[in-house]
Amino acid sequence: MSQPVLAAQLYTIREHTQTVEDFAASMKKIREIGYTSVQVSAIGPIPHEDVKRIVDDNGLTVCI
Repeated sequence: MSQPVLAAQLYTIREHTQTVEDFAASMKKIREIGYTSVQVSAIGPIPHEDVKRIVDDNGLTVCI
């Protein structure tokens, strides 16, 4: 059986995910804290291609 993975809920930092620049900075900080996964909600109007690129660039995965 696989181990559960804790993910950061982006709703809790929604004020810091409203632009591409803020989203990128927040994903960097989340990874530095030690998270490996995020649950995406309440982010700004960021194209999904940018979300994927930024998440991938920071070594994060998206959970549902």
